[in-house]
Amino acid sequence: MTISTIAETAVHAAADAAGANSADAQPPMPAPESVSRFEELMQQPLAAPDNDAAQHAGNHLVDAIRHQDGQMEAALEQVATLSAHSASLSPTQQIAAAAQVSLNLSLAQFDFQTKMAVVSATKSSAETLMKNQ
Repeated sequence: MTISTIAETAVHAAADAAGANSADAQPPMPAPESVSRFEELMQQPLAAPDNDAAQHAGNHLVDAIRHQDGQMEAALEQVATLSAHSASLSPTQQIAAAAQVSLNLSLAQFDFQTKMAVVSATKSSAETLMKNQ
């Protein structure tokens, strides 16, 4: 038994690869059942994508956008209402209403930023997955 060095192994592997790639060498033929199975698969019509799944995913996106839009519109309506009625409110009521409006705007902005972070992370994950394939 002999122990070959890495250099010897590399030389033998390169020689084997060069011999396999020569014009004289014929690649082995696949089994006849593999050939017939491949031909059957190539004759089948292409499968059309399921539009129902894509439409369902699109509905979730539309619902999320409508929800975010509704939150922002409600917060902006509260700002307009507070501005219109601030003269009739006492100072403590004005402070309470301003705090409520500020809280609602902050919640809407936080919700939007959270959704954007999820979208960015998903996009980054998809890009990494595609890059690794």
